[in-house]
Order: sequence, then C-alpha cells, then structure tokens
Amino acid sequence: MAHAICAAELARRGLNITVLSAGLADLDGMLIDEQARQICLAHRTWLPKFAATFIDKVDLTAVVRAFVMERRHIPLLLEKTGLPP
Repeated sequence: MAHAICAAELARRGLNITVLSAGLADLDGMLIDEQARQICLAHRTWLPKFAATFIDKVDLTAVVRAFVMERRHIPLLLEKTGLPP
C-alpha cells in the first residue's frame, strides 16, 4: 500500500520517479492484504502489483534513494543490498 500511495503522490505532482517496492522477508508471491486492497480501491489509488516481492529479486542498480517502513529495517536493507548508507 505504501508503494501505491507513494507512486500516486509522485504522479499527482508530475514527478517522473520510478517506485520499486520489496520486502525484507521472503514472502515473494504472497498476495497483499485484502484490507490494503480495499483501502486503495476506496481512495482510487492504483495498486501496481498484487503480490509481495522479495528484495533479493529486485534490480537495485539504478536506485538513488531507498526508504524503509521502520528504522529497524535500515541495517537489514544495507546488509542485503550493499546500498550505501
């Protein structure tokens, strides 16, 4: 849902920024939460995908900035990706 909200806001502002979304837990292919889908539908926020993607399956070579949902995710993201702090 955060991916959908971020992408919608960037588009609303006319910013040409690609949004990637992936989880740090290997839940690859798991459907997103039904409540999250309903909230996005109610707010007319387009969901770019309906299933989880594991961070190991995302090409991060062009990433300029990475955002996390919680501070405690930062060390794990850095460890798994090699992105600079």
